[in-house]
Amino acid sequence: FHGYKYDIISTIGEGGYGDIYEVKDPQTEIHYAMKIEYLDAEKRGINTEIKIMKELQSSHSFPTFIDSGKFDDFKYLVMELLGPSLSLLRRSVPSKKLSSYTYLTLGSSMVNCLRDMHKLGYIHRDVKPGNFLIRAEKKDPICLIDFGLSRQYIDPETGFHKPPRDDPGYTGTVRYASLHAHDEMELSRRDDMISWFYSMVELAKGKLPWPGSDNKEETIRLKRTLTVEEICTGMPQEFIPIYRHISMLGYEDTPDYELIILYLNQALSKENTSKTVLDWEKLNSEEIQEISSIPLTTKEDE
Repeated sequence: FHGYKYDIISTIGEGGYGDIYEVKDPQTEIHYAMKIEYLDAEKRGINTEIKIMKELQSSHSFPTFIDSGKFDDFKYLVMELLGPSLSLLRRSVPSKKLSSYTYLTLGSSMVNCLRDMHKLGYIHRDVKPGNFLIRAEKKDPICLIDFGLSRQYIDPETGFHKPPRDDPGYTGTVRYASLHAHDEMELSRRDDMISWFYSMVELAKGKLPWPGSDNKEETIRLKRTLTVEEICTGMPQEFIPIYRHISMLGYEDTPDYELIILYLNQALSKENTSKTVLDWEKLNSEEIQEISSIPLTTKEDE
């Protein structure tokens, strides 16, 4: 790829259908992220992703689209380079869970991302901590990525919510999927919010109370039988009404994003908020370099 439009700097990670690289535009010296998909890949997602990312560009909640095309035996998508995912951040802090100030603050930003996506007529269908990346900005610290499984839920012809298909199959990641997904029902906005809720539990507690893909049957059984109180032990009590609201939503219902953010802010106001430091701001520059391709504001910078 060297000598072509972009120089590859390093591998960032593996996506659902190909690798992700940090690249540099030799003309401008600007660094970007590049996702590739081999033309003979079994699972195809990059065309969906490019199409949807372009349609989400009116919102700052998603990566900036830079370029896409075909080269040799793969297709590529070039986008804004962002920081680490919340799942990598969680695994990088000594306690393996985020501080309450961090997860409550980021929780609101994650809800804003989902609200923006839903407003633009799409559902994500794979909401999880690994798909929220840090953008080093105080106002919008979180960016939602990875639209390979996303779907338009508003019919562009009519402007109305699409009716459910008879047999849509399973979509998502076992650990964070809603029971509707496990039951192979059509997903809608409420399912993104249920997956967001499970993501919050993992960020707050370091793990979810079920094994995920290691034991799908047991995961489904626990999602069916555990009460919200059992799922949220040790978390602020505001998560109980948040869960009740989300779990009562019907297929076409619009989640009350403002209400959810209100509860998160309520929980935040009860915390010892003299420590308004996000977890990555406690890391030193070496620790940040290990997990992030971009500089994140650290204590040393201030």
